[in-house]
Amino acid sequence: MYNLVEMIKRIGKNLIQFCVKNACYVLPYPNKGQRAHFLKNSALFAYVLLLLFLQLYIFETSPQILGFATNIQVDDLYSLINQERQEAEVAERFPVVLPRSAIGGRVP
Repeated sequence: MYNLVEMIKRIGKNLIQFCVKNACYVLPYPNKGQRAHFLKNSALFAYVLLLLFLQLYIFETSPQILGFATNIQVDDLYSLINQERQEAEVAERFPVVLPRSAIGGRVP
């Protein structure tokens, strides 16, 4: 029991020393016009660069599922869907009425 109390006191003392020694990184200096190290312009610039590289890394490693296409026609989409359904033999089991334009007819 005594060793546990001594250990807690030692840890508390070391923690207080650590906080006092590193307070300049978080708290402003007592001198007028000086900021904390974490809020200086160089540190803020480093944060921005770090976030930028993190975003680029996430963008490069994530799968590109959806692409950008501007020439998708609804009729082509329906015909491709019907073709895939017929190849998978889903059209016979689950009939869905699609527009005539998708089947090849003309829409009035």
